[in-house]
Amino acid sequence: MKLSKQFKIVTYGIFFVTIFVFLIVNIFQQFNIYKEEVSKETKKYIQIEKSKLKEKVDLFAEQFEYILNNVNAPKKHKIEAFKKIIENYNKHHLDKYIFIDSEKGGILVYPDSKLLGINLLKSNNEKLRKLKEMLIKASHSKEHFIVYEWINPKTGKKELKISYVRHIKHSPYFIGSGIFLNDINKIKNEIKNYYLNEFLDSMVLFLLLILLLTALFYVLLKNIENKLKNDLTVFEKFVKKEKIYKNKIYFEEFRNLAVKIIKLLKEKSKLLKNIEYKTYFDELTSLPNKLKLEKDLKKLNPKGSMIVDIKNFSLINNYYSIEFGDMVLKNLAKNLKNLLPDNCKLYRYSADEFIVLNFGEILCKELVEKIFSYFKYKIIDIKYKNEEIPINIELIMAIIKDGNKENIIKKLHLALLYAKKNDLNIVFYNEKMDIEEKVIKKFESIEMVKKALTEDRIIPVFQKIIKPDKISYECLVRIKEKDRLISPFFFLDNVKNTALYFEITKTMIRKSCEVFKNRREDFSINFSYKDLHNDKIKRYLKEHIEKYNLQGRVIIELLETEAMEDFKEVIKFIKEMKPYGIKTAIDDFGTGYSNFSYLADIHPDYIKIDGSLIKTINKNKRYYTIVKHVNYFAHDLGIKTIAEFVHNKEVYDVLVELGIDGFQGYYIEEPREVI
Repeated sequence: MKLSKQFKIVTYGIFFVTIFVFLIVNIFQQFNIYKEEVSKETKKYIQIEKSKLKEKVDLFAEQFEYILNNVNAPKKHKIEAFKKIIENYNKHHLDKYIFIDSEKGGILVYPDSKLLGINLLKSNNEKLRKLKEMLIKASHSKEHFIVYEWINPKTGKKELKISYVRHIKHSPYFIGSGIFLNDINKIKNEIKNYYLNEFLDSMVLFLLLILLLTALFYVLLKNIENKLKNDLTVFEKFVKKEKIYKNKIYFEEFRNLAVKIIKLLKEKSKLLKNIEYKTYFDELTSLPNKLKLEKDLKKLNPKGSMIVDIKNFSLINNYYSIEFGDMVLKNLAKNLKNLLPDNCKLYRYSADEFIVLNFGEILCKELVEKIFSYFKYKIIDIKYKNEEIPINIELIMAIIKDGNKENIIKKLHLALLYAKKNDLNIVFYNEKMDIEEKVIKKFESIEMVKKALTEDRIIPVFQKIIKPDKISYECLVRIKEKDRLISPFFFLDNVKNTALYFEITKTMIRKSCEVFKNRREDFSINFSYKDLHNDKIKRYLKEHIEKYNLQGRVIIELLETEAMEDFKEVIKFIKEMKPYGIKTAIDDFGTGYSNFSYLADIHPDYIKIDGSLIKTINKNKRYYTIVKHVNYFAHDLGIKTIAEFVHNKEVYDVLVELGIDGFQGYYIEEPREVI
């Protein structure tokens, strides 16, 4: 017989009431998760913003302190020079501008020129007077953070703002920067919208699942009805408290199925989120992955992009282990994320490739150089098997400056391959991207150097070298461009085969000699293999030594790799320069041939042990042993040793213990334009 109508009504009623109750509970749970995620992500964003503010202000404060206390120039000129640096920064970062004020005087730096020079303590407005008092107090406090109301330069309206303020040591000044809470609220709304969409998607899937279960439940009842045939219904026997024999199994099957369905529904939200995370996010670095990048590119329009690759990453995996390599990747991802501005989004594309999409201003050369230099000079300590292993990462970076997203991944990889093929660290994509592009870059460098020579912007900077008996300086070439100094990394190799290269050498000889003519210290100038073979350069050097009476004070530094390629030419040069009291040093010793027999033949006055051996000598036993034996051998030959890249006290103490003669690096002193 068929299932009774009463049984069907009660059964369907129980089913739908159960589903309805679970639906309400699920919605409530999902909504709570939504609120928690929004709250957590907002707090995380605010914390990141506060950290960025602190890092930025601390960096500028340290620069200001250094200029005020170490640069040999009138105080007024030093302050004006630093003001220009900050004003240039503010032009490009109006929403997070830097301000400088004086505790007793007027405002030094602010985007609105109308407020410059105004002392808020003398204002007729009591709120402004109290605000300055609060800022001064915050600059001396431990937290340094303060919330107050101020005019937003972008909107011209008063808004709440959170700022980080720091006092400049040994001065009446304080420096700060902040973010307006309205900007934070915009991000908060974006976070809300993202998780609201996730919540709604989850509800749609849940409703679809209910429809599917309803259909399955209907089929199940039909199946039970067919099997009962002429027997009484299970419900009727249950009401009459009669025993259920063969049909009991069907009721138990139904109950078990219902339990499984409820359990499945409870797990489905978590499962869906987990599936989505694993689909669109990289488990190792927690960054969005390749699929997420491709998805985002379909709906977003970046203004520029960049691919970052670790040079020779396979060597790290092979030498240490894949596990160690993973730890390096995690560290790189974390640091990259911190270095990038808010308008950039970072993805892990593949093994050691990371892609950046930029949604703000076009990726500028300064940002690219900043990221490259950060990793080039930073020693990263990786905790591995209960010990810290120091490692240095060299990056290869390819950049697309326009917002055309057509074949963007292909273009980035094309540019990356070009960089690897030509042994470059930084390249900007060009549609041709062949040897012509390299020629264009070279031409740009040549034009930059030519203009710098014409405008007398090729300058030496000086880095101190301390020795037991005296102090000397190494003269390093830079191009001065507005408020920054351009490293030779970005131009020197491109002009090596031109006449401009020798003009740079002559400029360095002339300006270095002019600086040291009235000083007592020795100083060194870098020569290349090409300079050694150029009679005009050698004659120019001799003339300036005689002109400024610098006999016995000039040291010529030669790269080890170049010196060993033609050591006979080096010996010839040393003999030729001996009457002028010129000393020689082999630079970067330990990176090239390190042929001790050639060293004995050349017999330089100094060898400068390469920084790659020095910077981790306090942690790396192999490097310690190498440096120890190099130092012993050099002393046995009567050659003095100088350690480069002495960047902290621990390294310095180890080198002193080894008996190294001289020390150079940021721990001793950073390169300075004025000494």
